[in-house]
Amino acid sequence: MAGAMGWFQYIGDTGITYKIRMDADSAAAVGAEAEPVPATHDRFPANWSPRYLIAEYTSDPLGTGVGTRLDRRRVICPDPTETEWTGADNAIDLKNYYMPAATDEAGGATVSYAVRGRFGEKRPDN
Repeated sequence: MAGAMGWFQYIGDTGITYKIRMDADSAAAVGAEAEPVPATHDRFPANWSPRYLIAEYTSDPLGTGVGTRLDRRRVICPDPTETEWTGADNAIDLKNYYMPAATDEAGGATVSYAVRGRFGEKRPDN
């Protein structure tokens, strides 16, 4: 489940900046920069796959092991220098829409997910 969607800047492996659509909560977690209006970059090509990471969170709402739920998220990493992408940080704080939010948060609760995998950009020419 995603939050509000928006356009953000994505720095390709070749150094070219594109605009890419992603959910705003995930974009904030990986430090994505919003695309200015009017847009100044071309759209990320549809036949390419952006670099991303897999983040996991295991919830045990009752603390009993019964009803344990694994929440796995795929998060685009628009900046190759971001700490979650480079491996300097192996945790990422994301909204979990299956958990009730605190009274000061909109939507789901923010929880720490463990980064379990990183997958590079894929283009037809590589």
